[in-house]
This record gives sequence, C-alpha cells and structure tokens, in this order.
Amino acid sequence: MIVGAIIVVQRRGLNLGDVANRNKALFLTYGYFALSTLWSDVPLLSMKRIIKDFGLLPVALVFLTEENPVRAIRVVFVRIAYILFPLSIITIKWFPETGRVASNSGMPCSGDWPLTRTRLDWPCSCSA
Repeated sequence: MIVGAIIVVQRRGLNLGDVANRNKALFLTYGYFALSTLWSDVPLLSMKRIIKDFGLLPVALVFLTEENPVRAIRVVFVRIAYILFPLSIITIKWFPETGRVASNSGMPCSGDWPLTRTRLDWPCSCSA
C-alpha cells in the first residue's frame, strides 16, 4: 500500500523531495526514530514499526493531492462507517466476548451497552 501511494503521488506530479524540504522537522523526527533503533532492545521490530508509521505520509498525500481533499477524506470515513457499524452490531449481538466493552481492569461491564456508548465517554461500572 505504501508503494502504491508513492506511485499515485508521483503520477499526480508531486515532488516528494519538495515535500521533504518543506517539512524538515517532520523528516528529522522520523530520522531520529530510525536512529533510535540502534539502541533498541528489538531493533528489527522497531524499524518495521517506523517504516509502517512513515508509510502514512504518502497515504495522507494521496488524499491531500485530490481536487477536493475534504470531500475525499469524508468519502473514506463514510465508506469505512458502512463497513464498521454493521460489523460492530454483528460482533455485539453474536460474538459478545469480542464485541462488548471491557473496563480498564479487564472485567466485563455489566448490562448491555448500546452502540452509542464507548469506553471513553461512559464510565463502566464493573462487578468485582
């Protein structure tokens, strides 16, 4: 996906070198991340994660180089919602051990939780 995003961005005429020059702080940060793998306990895994994280930049540039970037991002969110909301209902109804929220302690929450309630905005009262 990263390679595909880079190809799309280059075909749209965006010079990645110019992007790097205009965002020096961002690329210096990624350089520091890459350098930090030298003293990591697991350098291969750290580098793999940095490459995956760095791959978000070309994907973001695909959206930002659209004619209407706000509309493109909205379309992606809507299409993802078409998939995730029904899957959420399916997991809550037929796979409750996967689809229901757990508290920070790992104890299951009491009662049925509607789709609109999330872990962040509704505190979970758990039975001990």
